Amino acid sequence: MSTPEQNAGGRSATPTGPRARHDKQHTRDTIRAAALRLFTEQGFKRTTVEQIARDADVSHMTVFRHFPTKEAIILDDDLGPAIEEIVRALPRGLTVFDCARQLVTGVYQLGARDPWASNPQRRHLIDREPELRAAAQAQEDNGFAGTAQFFADYTGRRPEDLPIRVFSAALTGVLVHVARYVDDPAEPGTLDEMLRALDLLEQGLPL
Repeated sequence: MSTPEQNAGGRSATPTGPRARHDKQHTRDTIRAAALRLFTEQGFKRTTVEQIARDADVSHMTVFRHFPTKEAIILDDDLGPAIEEIVRALPRGLTVFDCARQLVTGVYQLGARDPWASNPQRRHLIDREPELRAAAQAQEDNGFAGTAQFFADYTGRRPEDLPIRVFSAALTGVLVHVARYVDDPAEPGTLDEMLRALDLLEQGLPL
């Protein structure tokens, strides 16, 4: 006898595949929208996860199933799998600067097309709230480690090698600097500014 969770053919009626992914994304988007609205109106510290859950019409546990922390609701994006595809598609044998240009271009264009990653209200909230700024800084630190590991793998070196660490720190610092000095990172011209900054690094920072 079929259970309520099974259809007439004996297969589970629990959403799977594209439908499950759509439902998951819808829930994440709903939680994010509620959090963004409440954080903007009340401030990050004064807003509780319970308030976010109530506003999003989900349970407290549902929020934490999708986001490990309150900060992650704002900081996390869903670009990881697509970025991995960009990395896998990079041709071998490029110079580290040409590799960086292709990587930066691909990731930037991906983020600029994504409504959440490019949301200016989200960015302004991160800049305004100390807790979010601190968590974003921690993410940037982790990003440096990931960048060093990537270029170490790409060049066949170790991530702790000084040239890899210096290059990764310079690349990460330049991109963060450029992104912070524009009102909207998705606006036309930001990518060109990033690529010009890479040119300056490659040229030895002529002043």
